[in-house]
Order: sequence, then C-alpha cells, then structure tokens
Amino acid sequence: MKKIFTLFAALTMVLSVSAVNIPAGTKLYLTPNANWNKDNARFAAYFFGDGETWVSMTKVAGETNLYEVTSPAGKSPANVIFCRMNPGTSTNNWDNKWNQTSDLTYDGTLNHYTVKDGTWDKGGGTWSIWPLPAEKTYKDITITVVANATPKIYWWDAGDKLADSDWEARPDMVATATANTYAYTLKDVDETKGVNFIITVGDIQSADQHTTTDVTKNFKEFLPQVVVMGVNNWDGTDKMTVSDDYLSASITFSLDANKAYQLKLTVDGLWVGGDDVNITKDKNSALFAEDTGGDGKITTDLAGDYVFTYTYATKTLVVTYPTPTYDVTTTATVSTQGQNIVLSGSWEEKALTVMLWQGGATQGFGTYAAEDYAPIFLGAAELTPTSEGVYADNSDGTFTFTATATDSEGAIYNITLTGDNPVVEPEYKEWEGSVLFTEEEGTLSISYAASDLSWFLELYIENYTGHSTYEVANVYYGDETVEYYDMYGTVTVEYADWAGTDVLYADLTSGDGTLKVWATLYNEEPVAAEYDVVITNATVTENTSGYYIDMTGEWDGHTIKVEVCDELTADNIWANFFIDGGIANDGDQAEGTVEATVSGGIVTITGTFECMGTGDVYHVTISGTLPDNLTTAVDNLNATVAPVKMINNGQLVIIKNGVQYNAQGAVVK
Repeated sequence: MKKIFTLFAALTMVLSVSAVNIPAGTKLYLTPNANWNKDNARFAAYFFGDGETWVSMTKVAGETNLYEVTSPAGKSPANVIFCRMNPGTSTNNWDNKWNQTSDLTYDGTLNHYTVKDGTWDKGGGTWSIWPLPAEKTYKDITITVVANATPKIYWWDAGDKLADSDWEARPDMVATATANTYAYTLKDVDETKGVNFIITVGDIQSADQHTTTDVTKNFKEFLPQVVVMGVNNWDGTDKMTVSDDYLSASITFSLDANKAYQLKLTVDGLWVGGDDVNITKDKNSALFAEDTGGDGKITTDLAGDYVFTYTYATKTLVVTYPTPTYDVTTTATVSTQGQNIVLSGSWEEKALTVMLWQGGATQGFGTYAAEDYAPIFLGAAELTPTSEGVYADNSDGTFTFTATATDSEGAIYNITLTGDNPVVEPEYKEWEGSVLFTEEEGTLSISYAASDLSWFLELYIENYTGHSTYEVANVYYGDETVEYYDMYGTVTVEYADWAGTDVLYADLTSGDGTLKVWATLYNEEPVAAEYDVVITNATVTENTSGYYIDMTGEWDGHTIKVEVCDELTADNIWANFFIDGGIANDGDQAEGTVEATVSGGIVTITGTFECMGTGDVYHVTISGTLPDNLTTAVDNLNATVAPVKMINNGQLVIIKNGVQYNAQGAVVK
C-alpha cells in the first residue's frame, strides 16, 4: 500500500538565519517580481567577501520566472547581491545595473531568493529551497527468510514514520505455511529511502542489508560471500557454499600432488590474506582477517580433493587434505588366543593381525560389529575398525574376512584377508550332576564352575513355574554377559570358544522341566579344594518351609547358610549348605558326618559338604543360640521315623513321617 504525505511546499524562511560562506560551485536561484521583469531585463549576481565576481544568471529550463547562477570556482564569497540588468548590454557592472537587492547572506540550506512584490531596489524578499522537496510516499515491505530456526529482525533508518527497532528486543519473524520459511512486514517505510535491516539466527548475524522492495532469501544468502582466488582462477567464480549451521562456508578443489598454488580470499568483496599465508599439511589453517599484501600459497602433498573451510566467527581458513586410502589384500592363518579368533598375515612387509573378540557361533563366521574385532595391528601401529567385519566361510574350504579401518593419521585401510578354513568339531557330552538350581522369589538360578574357576555360568530365569518355557533374564560368563538365543519355544544358551576348547552349552526345555547342561571334555579332571568353615555366632531362626532351623553367618567374606532339615535329636541329620545364596552340596553325605548338639541353649552343627561342579569340600562347624520357642523341642526322636532319601521320577525326594519333600524342603506329596 502506498501512502502520500504533502509537505509545506516552499519551506520559506526569513533572513534571520545564520550566515555561512558560499561554497564554490553552489547553485543559487532567483525569482524576480513583476517590476523586475519589465522591459525584458536580464539578471546577474554579484559575489563579494572573497574577491568580487560578477556572474550572469540564466533561466532554468522548463521554468518561466526562475533564474540560476553558480558561485565562482575557487572562491567562497560571504555575500551575494542579485541585480536587474540593462538588456541592451552584456557586460556586468554597476553602470549596467538597473535595480538590486540588499547585501544577502547564505545559510547553507536555503538557496532560492524571491524578490518582494511591488519593490524595486533593496525592497526585501525571502529565502526558500529549490527544487521543492518531492512528495513523500510510504509502503509496506515484507522480508521473507528461509532458515533452520526462527530468525529475528532488526531495522533502522526507514524514514520518519517507522521508528528504529531495539536491538535487544528485536522481534521474531513469523512462521509461514511453507516449512522453514519466516516473514516479517515493516509498515510505512519511506519508499524512496528504503530500510536497513539485519537478520539473526541464534548467535549468527547477517551483514547489514538495505532494500526498497520486498525481499525473499535463504539466510545463507545474507551471510558474507567468501570466494577463493588464485587456486583455480582469479575471476571470482569459486564461491564457497555456506554450511547448514551457518557457522562456516566451504568449497572443494581437486589439486595435483606436490604443487604450490597461489591463494587469497575475498569476503563480501574485501580482499584478505597475503604473503604471510603459507598452508601445508602440517599447518593447514591461517587467519584471513585483513589484507596483508601479496598472495599467499597452499602446498599439496597427495593428488586429490582438498576441502577449504572458512569459519565466520574466527575468520580462519582450514584446508582438509585428502586422506590416503590403501587396499590391503593378503592371505592369513587362523589361530586362537583364549576365547578369541586371531587372523594373522602380512602386508607391505608389515605383520597384520586381526583379533575377533569372543567368536560367538561355533565356527566364528558371521558379521562382527566394529567393537568386536579391535584392535587391528599393522606392524606396530594400531588401526581402528570403522565398519562391520564380515568373516565368511567359502564353499571351497577357504575363509574371507573384510573390514575397513583407519590409523592415527586418518589413513583408510580396506582389508581383505583370505586363507584355509580350519574345521573344528567341538565334542559334546551330557554333564551329569554338574548343575544345582534353586527357586527363590520366582527366579531360577543355575550355577556351574569349571576346574580353574574361570568358567561360571549363571542363568536368571524369570517367572519359573517348573513346567514352562523359561524366560532368560541374564547370562554371565565370569563377569561378562553372554548372548542367548530363543528358538522354537526353547530357551537355548550357548557360549563357545571358536577353536573348540572349553565349550559350554545350556539347553533349557519346558517338556518335563528337565534342565540339561552340555560341555566339552576338559583336558583334566576338576581339582577339588577343601575348606574349614567355622562360625561361632550364627543367627538361628525357625524355618517355615518344611525344614527345622536356618543358621546364617559370615565366613571369609561370604554369607554362609545351613538349613537343618530334621529335629536336632534325630540320629541322621539332613542339612543343606549355601554359599552366598547358592546351594553347595549335592545331598549325598557320608554316614555319620553331619551331627547336631544342643548345650545350654546353643546349637552346633558339624558336617562335611561337597560342592557341585568343582567337587570342593567344606568342613563346617557352625554354632548359634536357639530361639526360645525351639529350646525344648528336642525330644521328638521316639515320635518320628528317620527320614528316607530316594530318587523318584528323576528327582531327589526326602520322606519323613510319611510326607515327601524335595531338596528345597517343599512338600511334594
């Protein structure tokens, strides 16, 4: 919308203005009255106060009663007198003058003198401005910006109707229906003057902008234009592209190897750089803040793509040199180190070693995440994998391993190893009597330890119901979590060393609740250890799950618990022995080795317990004070029948007083 505002046409002023000397080349205008226009008079101006100079006046083109004169060159007169001259003469002097104004002064602004009507000599007049100021018009200007976040706008010097904005309170631009596009309309901008503005996105600020019309731009276009000069050409066509985060601009050049190129930049047309700029691979950045004269240079090493990046905030140019890439193809052999697969070869007279962490599947073939085959060594240098490694079993009896890695300098190695595929067939057998398990708070725990105590498998199976598919919560090998697999309604847990030594496989089925643990044959039989466990201050509590008492205490940093299954006066005492919550005996005690004595309210249990799996033996003596409600309950020998142990349907059953209990004390029948 255009708006028109009419100014006072003449902007006249009386002669009481402050006087200044008249600068050389100043145009002054005269409008004579009717008297002065009689008899075809001509007009002239007499300048004095810096010498004396007469200058003839001429009529302004297109005007009927307006004359102009230019003050003399090389002078700054203090005064001027406009004169009505005899038209029959061409020489300007006082003899040819008919009428004149008074001595007039100039105020530096008002340049048009009008002789007062009805006067002749020194009759007065008024100063005004010529030409008349144009009629001011106003319009609304819309600024539209494409940006990755909401921009703010600041404006100033838009004319006398639109006030300058406040930098600290600059408003957000308004989101439009188009994604990432924002607009703001400035009202009543002086159409001739236009408006200055700055756009900001976060901490990024555009250069000063000016417009007299609507503007639509990507925010990147408001940022300084950076041009690389000299590397490719000097014609200004190698313009950098602003990054999406607006922090920098960049351009890529394909350059030759071992060559020096001239280098300079222009930033929004300003030349920057100079003789002090010397970019190399070892010193690949330089400050480009001002022009230091001359041309800088960049020296290449490899042939390839060089990325030039200019950061606005620091005014720094960084050149990223091309990264060397090597295709490493060689043969390798396979060996094992602990539980890891080792692929060994050589390249460029350097040893090449790839280690695959914990092979996983029996043969170790498959896809490995980068962290599962690190480190890689090439000679003494350690490489870092950057891609998945593929260890493949080929149909011709060979293997192939492929991966990509980098060294500390950023060089890229595309690795391909091939070799003969060793065939290893692990031997499995059922490990009889090697697993103990307990049900506690809905969780089934299974423990197994090998001869050197380094093997330890613990399965936590949630929602155990005895005859259902088990849900595995965690599987551990030592302190490491092991993968587990759920297939066909059966939870299968396996841990295998690729080379076939020390393989553990657990198959938990739901049919009859049987738990099976399979393992390879070990090179030597487990070596049992013997321990003396003495606890004199055990806590004694009544057992409410079919047993008689529980005795709990601390030994060698472990929590020890003994469950006594019979009354203390029975002649065949049955007990369970726990270490840190895990049951440790297999229930087969030698006759007469487990005894109970009660004296002065103190109960003492003495027994020998054999640990499942390792065969370790614990000689236990544990004492504690009986609770009051149990101190007299020691005379039931004649009322009871000694408990009988037997195997029923593959489970250990204890029959006592006609009631069947399992190994945990729960009533079976």
